[in-house]
Amino acid sequence: MDWNISAKLIVLFNSRKMKPYYRHLNTIFNSNSEQYSYYSGLLNWVNSSQASIFQDERDILLKEIRSKMHSSYNNLKPWYYSLSRGCEICAAGKWSCLFISGVCNAKCFFCPAPQDQDDIPTSQMKSFNTSQEYVDYINMFGFKGVAFSGGEPLLNASKTIEYIKAIRIKCDPEIWIWVYTNGLSGTRDIYKKLHEAGVNEIRFNLCATNYNVDILKDAVPFIAKVTVEIPVVPEDFEKLKLLIPQLIKAGVSNLNIHELRLTQHNAALLSQRDYTYAHGHSPMVIESEIAALKLLLFAYTSKFEIGINYCNFPFKSNFQKVGYKEIIAQKYVKAEQEITANGYIRNITGSKGKVKLNQIEENDHLSIQYQSIVIKEVSSDSPKNDFIEIGGKPYSFELLNNGGEIKITTEEFLDALKVVAPEEITNNDIYRIYNFETKDSEFPDYM
Repeated sequence: MDWNISAKLIVLFNSRKMKPYYRHLNTIFNSNSEQYSYYSGLLNWVNSSQASIFQDERDILLKEIRSKMHSSYNNLKPWYYSLSRGCEICAAGKWSCLFISGVCNAKCFFCPAPQDQDDIPTSQMKSFNTSQEYVDYINMFGFKGVAFSGGEPLLNASKTIEYIKAIRIKCDPEIWIWVYTNGLSGTRDIYKKLHEAGVNEIRFNLCATNYNVDILKDAVPFIAKVTVEIPVVPEDFEKLKLLIPQLIKAGVSNLNIHELRLTQHNAALLSQRDYTYAHGHSPMVIESEIAALKLLLFAYTSKFEIGINYCNFPFKSNFQKVGYKEIIAQKYVKAEQEITANGYIRNITGSKGKVKLNQIEENDHLSIQYQSIVIKEVSSDSPKNDFIEIGGKPYSFELLNNGGEIKITTEEFLDALKVVAPEEITNNDIYRIYNFETKDSEFPDYM
């Protein structure tokens, strides 16, 4: 970062009058600086002048995209031609992704995970020793879709197929099942068995094989929907333009693209490339996002008959993650409570007791409290009233109070629900309400 600019930011961030939004950005900035301090000098964090140039370019691209194609989910998912059913279920948060194992046989430089841990199957930070445990979990929360990932799930194809069969037999027959793979372990026999087990869709990471389209051809005769899902590597942009017609010819129905993101697991390799990084809860490569938007426009102008969508982190954070929180919250919400658009349980207490949003009275003084549910595995010898069983396996459901009690008038609370520009908020309580109540409707600024 340009040190003159950094010094100005420090002055701003240390000001007692700093707006809550900028205090929030300061927290993210400091967290990333600490987390990636080992790579100090190797990672090109965006400075303010670069951010302005990049944002102008992104704004121009987004304006054109939104005038010509779809831009769903609060404008956070631009897409062209079609979305797969799996993507729609994912957007609603009504899916579970089971990581069969953490081991992978590819060496993608951008991989955000360690890929060397041979664990038991896990989903949403919960482990499932048997297919029956996982089936009971799916049925408990009524998930509409299940994905199998890793690592590489086809390295242990027999276990993957075992879990798929159990889901198809014991869960909703309409449940959508898809598998992520790099294709290196795929064979006609495996794809045939996946089809017979009940797989609806398979998604290939072609980056793992230098965009080798031939690697997916054995799957096309057996799996009804073949998708390619890849990050956009900026230096491969011209390759990707040539790849799209090859995918169509091979029988691929959808291309899902996303941005490169920085993690502790890929920082060493990413730092060797001339990328620019934007701060955020999950730092991203700006050039990758710009290239993804350009690829969408290229597909549109070329009139390619293939669905392409940009599945970015802001979309995932505001819809995929929130949808999962809503599913969990719905199991515990009480009659006088409601679930916010951001997936939290809202508790309102007025002068006459607990009320819902449409029951609050004018000129009242309210107490607002937001809660969320955390599911954890517990020991079977825990007191019975501390957990519930799902398929014979004990879990605790902890109700967390988020952010403390907020005391506010009716008028102030209703005004807080109308906020559309968080950077303009000057009141800490209003900013907290905004974050608990409202999904983002724009891509975050580069910072």
